Amino acid sequence: MSTAAYVDLMFAWAHARLGDAETAQSLRDGALDPLMATADRAHEWIATAFGHRIGQALAGQAHCGEWPTALTGSLSQLDEDRTGPSRLFVANQFRRSSRILEPDVRVDPYVGWLRHGNQFQRSVAELEATSDPDSFTTQFQSLLADTDDDERLRQRLSVLRTAADAGSRVPGVVAEVVFRETLQVFDSLLQSTLKPRNAEERQTLEDLVRDLSQAVSALAVVRKEYDFVVRVVSRLANWYRHGDHQSGALMGSTLTQTLVGPLYQLNLAADAALLLDVIAETNQSAVAALTSPDTPAVQLMFAGCRRWLGLPTEAVFEQVRASLFAEPPQRLKPLQLAQLAQAYLLALGMGPIASSAPSLLELFVRLPSIPTGYTTATHFSRLHVDVADAAILAVTTPDFSSVSELHARLGRDEVAIRRELLPALRERLIAWGRQGW
Repeated sequence: MSTAAYVDLMFAWAHARLGDAETAQSLRDGALDPLMATADRAHEWIATAFGHRIGQALAGQAHCGEWPTALTGSLSQLDEDRTGPSRLFVANQFRRSSRILEPDVRVDPYVGWLRHGNQFQRSVAELEATSDPDSFTTQFQSLLADTDDDERLRQRLSVLRTAADAGSRVPGVVAEVVFRETLQVFDSLLQSTLKPRNAEERQTLEDLVRDLSQAVSALAVVRKEYDFVVRVVSRLANWYRHGDHQSGALMGSTLTQTLVGPLYQLNLAADAALLLDVIAETNQSAVAALTSPDTPAVQLMFAGCRRWLGLPTEAVFEQVRASLFAEPPQRLKPLQLAQLAQAYLLALGMGPIASSAPSLLELFVRLPSIPTGYTTATHFSRLHVDVADAAILAVTTPDFSSVSELHARLGRDEVAIRRELLPALRERLIAWGRQGW
């Protein structure tokens, strides 16, 4: 596996984002050579893609955007003359795991399987694979027109989510429709008495609503659609104060848990404070299920928001540390452990890094090792990449605006502290993951 080289590319990007070009270039050059020497198309593509992202950071550009034409073309050719595992699948799994590599496009490595489904699934797969703006717009409009009735609400949600997942590839005219239609969906579901017929149907609807909310929120961040996020907060606050908490529970819960990330990324502190205050002033029994206090990842999301706003949170982090560092038989399974570690890291990073640094470093001393068992283990350890990605974003922040805008937001002293933390974090992370990757 080449996980260690990829982790160094992630740290190279982090140093570039935080203003240390010399270290960024050194780490980049040291990691690229062994990856390119493998003569493996997946390694070559991912390494070249990282080189592009690091170059963007060194140039001070925003951390987003479609790949250059040469990279897009070579991605589609990864499986030509293939022997062994699909190199396209490997590359797309890495893009799915790493927001450093793929900050604004949500990749589905399994989308190719949809081409063997029904007509609607094949059309969705075709839309996801389309890069030409005019063709994308035409296909999107056609799909949306075909789902314009209540009976096909689930298909409509899927079309909107697929378009939003395209991130910076989304044509402006499509983005406008996605934001407008999504607000209508949110309004409808906040007032809905929709009752799924069985548990399977409910789970399907919940998954679609959650995926749509996350995808459209991410699209709002990359396009800096402050107004959209503020309008969603206003709608949710109004629902908490005056709405029917039973009929709109699905949408209310989803939006509550989806909005914190975009609010932080867009630095909308006043709106985040409004959301927390509205939740606090609402009848606690009515919102208990909505904010899922028994779910550690959700607890951490709100704790991170409170850290960002300068409010006390330590009790939540202590509880999560107990779960992360538990001994058998209480120890979490590898996937659960990695997911909780990711949420923990990102929540820590939302506050001043000086107070978070000891906990960030402690994690990689005490966190149990994680085995590698996914099909991409021929090339990299997916769970280790997930955790490394979160650790580095905790220090650099998931604010993907230009480097100058990021530094202005953090302030010179905070940038310096975060930059100085990177070498120690890299050392601890590599020592923790070495045996598994």
